[in-house]
Amino acid sequence: MPANDPKDALKAEYSKVEEFLAGRGKDSQLVTKGQILNAPFTSKATYEEQRLAVTISGVNDSVTITCNRIIKSPYRYNLLSFFTTSEGNVVSERRFIAGLAPAYQRILAAFPPDSKFDTGMLYAKIRRLDGGQQAHARRRWKELKYNYGFDVDYGRVKEGNKQKYIYWRGPSETPVRDPFPRPDDKKLRDALLPVMLEQLPAGVRPTCNYCGVPISFDYLEDVKIEEDEGGDSPSSAEDRQSPALAADADVETEPGLIDHRRPIYQSGDDIVENLQFFCQTCNNKKSTACRRCAFDYKCDGCIWAHPEEVRTRRLVLIMDAKTADQLNRRFGQDAEKIAVEIIKDSLKTN
Repeated sequence: MPANDPKDALKAEYSKVEEFLAGRGKDSQLVTKGQILNAPFTSKATYEEQRLAVTISGVNDSVTITCNRIIKSPYRYNLLSFFTTSEGNVVSERRFIAGLAPAYQRILAAFPPDSKFDTGMLYAKIRRLDGGQQAHARRRWKELKYNYGFDVDYGRVKEGNKQKYIYWRGPSETPVRDPFPRPDDKKLRDALLPVMLEQLPAGVRPTCNYCGVPISFDYLEDVKIEEDEGGDSPSSAEDRQSPALAADADVETEPGLIDHRRPIYQSGDDIVENLQFFCQTCNNKKSTACRRCAFDYKCDGCIWAHPEEVRTRRLVLIMDAKTADQLNRRFGQDAEKIAVEIIKDSLKTN
């Protein structure tokens, strides 16, 4: 078989499924689009041209997913992502499978399909493993809907002169969808932020890769830069503290974030090559732009994903905070549009 046989690459992708399933206990459950699989699990793969069809089976049911890329991240232990990408790395199909934590299993067991109940019943039935009251029962119910895609819902009803919450398993205004639980953000930051900081020149503070504003990570003061193999780095923890982790009185900074160039939902991975420094403002704008992408999710040529490469074809204006606040207060969401029109009019007059 040729060394570059596409089947070898697909086999490497399938190995991630085997790793994901390995070691899951006898009481484990997996969920995908509201379909629950009960342990023990088995899997198999068939290869079709440039794709593979993966079948994951539990003792009660099975699911088959066709894809050409699989992502298993150490920072998303309970999530396995399947993608079919076309030329240009554009995602045409996606599917997610998530491990269902015991807390969620107990909730679903306590309230079978077609259940309808109030807040009192929710807290009375849902208990911790030690038998104590589950303080976050309402939040867990909402997570079943928004993070795990189950057909569950909640709302308020009027009872006399008062309103109360009710909960139910059954028809929901939100369609059943793939699970997408949150990652372990702290674990990801603790592991990858020091690596990203070490790639900066000595003593240089990181800046937002989009707007260029200096950023700081005040909330991560415990993260240190590791010594290199040559032992030339300062040895004390205090000396090794990165200047990026705390605000500088002489430098106006914005809170910093680690941003995924290609979003996870568009087959982005939790690796340094897919990460960049962003300020919170630009991160929020990028999130909005990604949800309403006008470029068919072609991340490789997007200014938000690769501003350092695409910026030569665009202009990013950086102004002092006072001027920016005045524009936002006066024009609101149209501030950027108004600024562009002012520049255009100025060019016409010249």
